[in-house]
Amino acid sequence: RRRQRPKLVLHVDINETIMIGDPAGGDTFEDCLNKIICKMAFIRVPSGRADDALSAQSIDEVTWWDGTPLALDATPLQAPPELLTHFEWPEGCVPFYKNGALKKAFAKGFTEAGSPGHVYRGFFFKLEHAMRLPGDVQVDSRFSRDGVHHLLLPAFFETLRTLHASERDFSLVVRTFGSDGADVAKAITAWAQGKHPSVPGVPTLTIDETRGGLWVGKYDEAGKYSLRPDGEAPPERGFSHLDEAGALELLEARHMGRAARSE
Repeated sequence: RRRQRPKLVLHVDINETIMIGDPAGGDTFEDCLNKIICKMAFIRVPSGRADDALSAQSIDEVTWWDGTPLALDATPLQAPPELLTHFEWPEGCVPFYKNGALKKAFAKGFTEAGSPGHVYRGFFFKLEHAMRLPGDVQVDSRFSRDGVHHLLLPAFFETLRTLHASERDFSLVVRTFGSDGADVAKAITAWAQGKHPSVPGVPTLTIDETRGGLWVGKYDEAGKYSLRPDGEAPPERGFSHLDEAGALELLEARHMGRAARSE
C-alpha cells in the first residue's frame, strides 16, 4: 500500500515569477526581462571581496565575473561572459543587480544601448521570443494582455498538470502586491478548459468564480489577516481577522462541503 503523502500547499508569487511584468511595481514586460538578465550577470572587483563588488559606485571599479571589462559603449556579443544561475555565487562575485548603485542606474534597461549589459542583448531577444504566443493559431485572450506574449509562463501550467498527474493532493495560493490575482485565475481556468496552445488542460482544476472559487487574503496595517470572496466588500461575517492557518481550514471546510454536495 502506497503511503499517502501530505497535502502540498503551493505558494506562488506572480510578478517576476510566473508573470513577466510587474504593473504594481511600475515594471513593463521589457523592464522585467532586463532585470532577469541583470540578476544572472555577475561582477567582481579585481583582487577584491564580494563586499567590495556590492559597494562599488561605478562600472570602472568592477569587471564581469570572468575578468572582462565593463563598458558603456558595449556592443552585443555572440559569446558574452556566461550568465550564472547557481544558488552559490562564485567566490568574490555578486550579481550586478545586487549592487545598489549599478542596479539603480542600469537594471531596467540592462541590455539596451548605453548600458554595460548591452553585451547580453542577444539573450534578451531570445527570452522575448520564447514568451511569444504562437502566431499560427487563435489564442484565448485570457492568456495574454498585449496579444503577443504569454501572460504566464507555460511552465507554470506544466507544473499544475504534473502535480495533478502524480495524484498529489495540493492547493494553490497565488500571492501578489498588485491586482493580478483575478487575471491569473482566468488564465488558469482557460488552461484547465483545454484552451492553452501548448499545455494540455485538466478540467477538474477549473476555478469556478461564480461559486466562491476565488478568494482574497490580505493583511491590514495592524497586521491582522482577513479573507473574503473576491469582489465582495465588506467581508462576509465570519471571514475577517483570521490567521492564515484558520483561513486555510475555512477554505478546506467549504471545499469539502461543496464536494459532498456534488456527490
